[in-house]
Amino acid sequence: MLVTLFIFYGLKSTGTYYDDDIAHFLIARFSWKHPELFFNTWGRPVFTILYAPIALLGFSAVKIYSAIIAGLTCLGGIYLARLYHVRWYWLAAIFIGLQPEFLRQSFSSLTELSFAFVFCVALIAYKKQNWWVMAFAAGWLPLARYESLPIVLVFAIILILQKKYYLLLFIAAPLLIQNGFWAIKLKNVLYLLFPLNQIFGLTPSNVNFNYGTGDGFYYLRLLSVAFGTIVFLFLLFGSFREKFGILHLCILLTIGTLSITYWLVPGAGVAGYVRHLSIIAPAVGVLSVIGLEKFIESIKSSLPPLLQEHREIISSGLIFIIVVSTVVLTIPNVHPFTITRERTLVAKAANWFKNSVYKDRFALGAHTYFIYSAGLDEFDIKSFLPITPQNIDQSPKGSIIIWDSYYSPRLTWNTPLEILQDERRFRLIKIWQKAGFYLYFYEKLE
Repeated sequence: MLVTLFIFYGLKSTGTYYDDDIAHFLIARFSWKHPELFFNTWGRPVFTILYAPIALLGFSAVKIYSAIIAGLTCLGGIYLARLYHVRWYWLAAIFIGLQPEFLRQSFSSLTELSFAFVFCVALIAYKKQNWWVMAFAAGWLPLARYESLPIVLVFAIILILQKKYYLLLFIAAPLLIQNGFWAIKLKNVLYLLFPLNQIFGLTPSNVNFNYGTGDGFYYLRLLSVAFGTIVFLFLLFGSFREKFGILHLCILLTIGTLSITYWLVPGAGVAGYVRHLSIIAPAVGVLSVIGLEKFIESIKSSLPPLLQEHREIISSGLIFIIVVSTVVLTIPNVHPFTITRERTLVAKAANWFKNSVYKDRFALGAHTYFIYSAGLDEFDIKSFLPITPQNIDQSPKGSIIIWDSYYSPRLTWNTPLEILQDERRFRLIKIWQKAGFYLYFYEKLE
């Protein structure tokens, strides 16, 4: 049922959660043509590997694929809850799948979902004491989301305590292979330290996503928003009533890492997105079900003698009310993604470009949705480059420069419109505008 719900949301969506959905999709789609993309740090290798085959079938197929991965994660949560001997273990699927942010991940194409899936595998392997599988899964976590390094350290310490020292290689290998690739390609040994080199500015980078920072309690205020009120309340109850273990530790480390980096380490590029909290959805869901069980047990034990013989009926009734309440509080507040006015305009401009005499020209741009809608291969440096002042100077005569008012003047592109208003060097071809958003097409004259 949950997978059907996920697919329904995906098929009803006319837009995406973020432009990042499209960016990750394009990296996965073009990875077969440009194998270097399998190592792309922005795309996240775990996502790229998982999605590369299905990305060839288009974005709609990717959304359905996300629904399946989300469903497998919920199924893994059920199994994990059984390993914790939870009586109502099947509730783990509901308490994972109906966390608002996880639900949104189920019909998007962001990297948080792939992390949650691999993370769930690692937790199951830990509980079954399958150290080989645990080490293998934990090793891929940094290549799904780099905020996971403290969690990976936990799994490494577990292996050390179990004296499985040789398995530490499985944890270290994926990140070392990726970092080694970039260290060799960019001829800088400091890239072996990624992501620490980026966080602390140890190596120069042309990727400068300075999203800003927030206060240290920012992510704490988002917990009930990300997990849902009911799941969050039972998470708190379970956290205090269940013996402290790996579920508690992974949740605390993730929240702490996100909070501290967003507060004090802008180089981490955390950006304050609530969606980041969905990476720990499996641990949150299972610990919440444990909390629910502890809550029901306390209710049953406090029933007066006259009601003791009906305690099973009462507990079943309470669970039914809780499940219905979770559904009622979540589904009306999570909607299919609708296309924004900006993206509608960008799609129209892209359609014009595809049918214009300029479609085969060398192009420069920044807006991911335009690149996607125009069918451009942004990774082919012979036909496309990101719009930056340096790339504009180096591009050939006759190049088409697509400047948008949202991305082009900031972040890694950092290209002010004034550069293109030199009529001796550039000719304005067309302007698209709507509700304060502008899209300019220029031709380079020299």
